[in-house]
Amino acid sequence: MNYLLSAIHLAAFEGNIQELARVLRKGDESPDGFCFDSSTNLRVTPLHVAADGEAVRVLLAAGARLEDGERGWTPLHQAAREGRLEAA
Repeated sequence: MNYLLSAIHLAAFEGNIQELARVLRKGDESPDGFCFDSSTNLRVTPLHVAADGEAVRVLLAAGARLEDGERGWTPLHQAAREGRLEAA
């Protein structure tokens, strides 16, 4: 996939908690902001790509919603599908 990741998506994907906290403090990006995959138009939130449980906890504390997803495909579905058990 060819995700065009925003700063918050990239920090969540990498599990970079310091950068994730910095982006959230700065307030330029929402923890529920969507990212569009240029090849599939798949909408994903930072929770969809979060690398680990700590990134998930930071996003949830900032107000990210678990139920967000494209056509019912939630961040929990994505984590389970990819075997990211800590994130799930």
